[in-house]
Amino acid sequence: MTTDRVISSFALPRHLGGPRFELDGTGDPPAPPPAPPPVPPPAPAAIPRAPDTPPRGVNQTTEDRLAQLESINADLRVEAAQRRVSERTATERLTANEAEMTRLRTEVTQRETQAREGGLALSNKLKNKTIDAELRAAAATAGLTDFDLLPLVNRSGVTVDDDGNVAGVQAAIDDFKTRKPEYFRAANSPPPPPRRTGDNVPPPNPNPGPPAPTSARTMPKEQYSGAREAAVRALKGAG
Repeated sequence: MTTDRVISSFALPRHLGGPRFELDGTGDPPAPPPAPPPVPPPAPAAIPRAPDTPPRGVNQTTEDRLAQLESINADLRVEAAQRRVSERTATERLTANEAEMTRLRTEVTQRETQAREGGLALSNKLKNKTIDAELRAAAATAGLTDFDLLPLVNRSGVTVDDDGNVAGVQAAIDDFKTRKPEYFRAANSPPPPPRRTGDNVPPPNPNPGPPAPTSARTMPKEQYSGAREAAVRALKGAG
């Protein structure tokens, strides 16, 4: 046996569809067959049309004419039934499409409404913050003693446009000062010491005077006894 002899074999038995190829490397396995092209869906069958009704023949008998009309009518009934089925299918599809379109339009409208309401809420929030800042500045200039009183200011005449320009702030503060002058300090008086929101008591006086005398009648018993002993000791030490 020579070395250049071509040895043939099968990857699979022939009855299983295995291709024959060369084992000595001189031949390549055959390429797999191409996939068949996709089969397009069948077109809807055309509805056969019943033949037109011919005029009655001159020599046509009544029986023959009757039989002819019966045959044509049978074809017309079949055509009408097929057309009703076709029209009903088209109507159902049309109804389903219209329902989906209505649902999609509603969804789009809801999204647009939510976006519009969200933008409006954010715009109003920013406008209210701008009004608060302007009112606070005007109230400080007017001498308001406590900024916790700002919610009492009538804001119905205060407006702010889309560019952030505020109008009516000074008029609102002047109206509040006219109605509640006790909430404002005099023009020449110094400003009050700073006070944090929520404080229950005012801050201590930075320059306190001498303590007010305490009546012995209002002292608790333990406090009175201690004060009496301290006074006696002071007198003995002075003697």
